[in-house]
Amino acid sequence: MEPTKEQLERLKICERDMLACFVNICEKIGVKYFVLGGTLLGAVRHSGFIPWDDDVDVCMLREDYEQFIAQAAAYLPDYYFLQTHQTDPQYPNNFAKLRDSRTTYIETSAKNLRINHGVYIDIFPMDYYPEGFAAKVYEIKKRLLSRRINSVYYLPDMGFKAKLSGIVARILYPDLEKAIAKREKLFSSYRNASRLVNNSGAWSEKEIIPVQWFEGETELIFEGIKVKAPAKYDQWLSFVYGDYMSLPPEAERTGHHYADIIDLDRPYSEYI
Repeated sequence: MEPTKEQLERLKICERDMLACFVNICEKIGVKYFVLGGTLLGAVRHSGFIPWDDDVDVCMLREDYEQFIAQAAAYLPDYYFLQTHQTDPQYPNNFAKLRDSRTTYIETSAKNLRINHGVYIDIFPMDYYPEGFAAKVYEIKKRLLSRRINSVYYLPDMGFKAKLSGIVARILYPDLEKAIAKREKLFSSYRNASRLVNNSGAWSEKEIIPVQWFEGETELIFEGIKVKAPAKYDQWLSFVYGDYMSLPPEAERTGHHYADIIDLDRPYSEYI
């Protein structure tokens, strides 16, 4: 189900508070971050407010991401939880989530996982992307590893090709923990290149962008918070969305994270 209008307004407040905490920690430990996706679009096109989407996305270059993961927990209030595969072993993703443990947001795809299911914001690492033939090998490995690892999610509508690739992935990578380790090694294997990639982004080939787009930063306002955006955000938004200042059809102005349970007054632990 999608959040009700009342729930969506409360979700925005919860996410805004987590974003403010995230920004404060980044300033304290001296790491750079950027808002991206619908969050960047909200800051630029929607007068600094979350549009109709229902989550907040930020990204960090790999080096800053690793420093943040190593140090951030010491600065978090008790009710916030920095979720990675290391802190929450059944959580399989290669990116982190900052969760509010006082709340419940059990997404349909993750309903079978015994993890922290609080309301969250996503924190994506931006990795360097190889060139030429190495990029082809990289993509093949990434797709097979991702298919194997994502098999832990509830994905009822997979087609024949997806099911077949899932079988192949299980044969090649029967051990889930080893597959997760191999994926992490693959994604962090390049420490310098002319392009960056968000390996967990939703835009496939559009996630591969020039390093120069993220070399500088500019300040924008998002939900009343001063946030950092890539200095060349116009290039990124145009590349991903085309004419990004024009609104999509009204029928498409919906969130894309479907949840079985949304409860902003009780912790997820009461449901699992």
